[in-house]
Amino acid sequence: MTTGAQELKSYSKLSPVKAGLDFAGHWVAIVCIFVVAHNYPSIPMYLVAMFLIAGLQHGLINLQHDAWHMLCFKKRWLNDLIGAWFYAYPVGMPYFHERFRHLDHHKYFNTTNDPDWVTYNNSRRGSSSQLFQFFGGRFFGSLLTETLVPIVLRGKSRIAPVEKIKSGPSTISEYARVAVVQLILLGSFALAGRFWEYIVLWFVPLVTIAAFFVSLRAFLEHASIHDEAPDSERLFDFNPPLIEKFFLSPADFNYHAVHHAYPTVPHFRLKDVRKYLHEKQISYPNRQVSSYSRFFLDHLKKLETKISETKNSESKTFDAIATDLMVSDPRAFDVKLADAKTIDARISATPSAET
Repeated sequence: MTTGAQELKSYSKLSPVKAGLDFAGHWVAIVCIFVVAHNYPSIPMYLVAMFLIAGLQHGLINLQHDAWHMLCFKKRWLNDLIGAWFYAYPVGMPYFHERFRHLDHHKYFNTTNDPDWVTYNNSRRGSSSQLFQFFGGRFFGSLLTETLVPIVLRGKSRIAPVEKIKSGPSTISEYARVAVVQLILLGSFALAGRFWEYIVLWFVPLVTIAAFFVSLRAFLEHASIHDEAPDSERLFDFNPPLIEKFFLSPADFNYHAVHHAYPTVPHFRLKDVRKYLHEKQISYPNRQVSSYSRFFLDHLKKLETKISETKNSESKTFDAIATDLMVSDPRAFDVKLADAKTIDARISATPSAET
């Protein structure tokens, strides 16, 4: 093994201390926010608490991601216990099912076999208006509906792994565990004297604000205006300001391209790996982006430019058809005009070049 390979391998070493601090830090912060909001109840306090809780719920989701990769604790039973019962089930996610789905995401990345393809392709997100409609829906709970309907009607999760899950509990039994954890949370609020605070301070932030943050992050970290874009144009490392880091990339998710290149590295060492790669001039598929908000605005501009170019191209095609008809046979022009107008109508009605 070369010295460089040995150095990179050293970054994969786990730290139970840091994993423990991740666990304690998130849950202590959540409890503290609950206590403050409970003791000083007001609409402004509840609103602030809801956003802070949503950011921490996103953090639990991203820590669950490290557990999927066995990057929290060396002992598998402990890693999966924390990952499932303290990270996944409290935020409504079937831990073992999601692990298989996520590993398939790495295996089939940027193909239609990728189970996460639905989260970052341009379907329903092919124009600025569609993007705002999609993420507006996420903010108002559309992810909850899209999650519950397939479970109730088909007994299956919204996004299924490509390959059949060969071990672990069934998806239905995992959602039963999710329900148990939610009842425990509800009971805790009831013991504190206000059961309805579970709805205000946990459930609503989870299915609205946190769902919005997670969906936006999952889209932006692989977004391209072209569905056929190569891997190198779909893998990004972000350098977000602190407020974006808290809400959009907790647990160092902003180093997402590094994670795809080195998925055995725990989140707290991804920054060091990126620094090492740059110092040693070791390339990996990535594009550097200053912030999520700037990238989102740039993506909107590129979408509108693409749509404009598509309309101009099709408009020229219409003009060419009309000119050709007039020159070759003026009498045929009137006969074919209806067909040409159909093309024109399609140009005017086309909002994007969706797939």
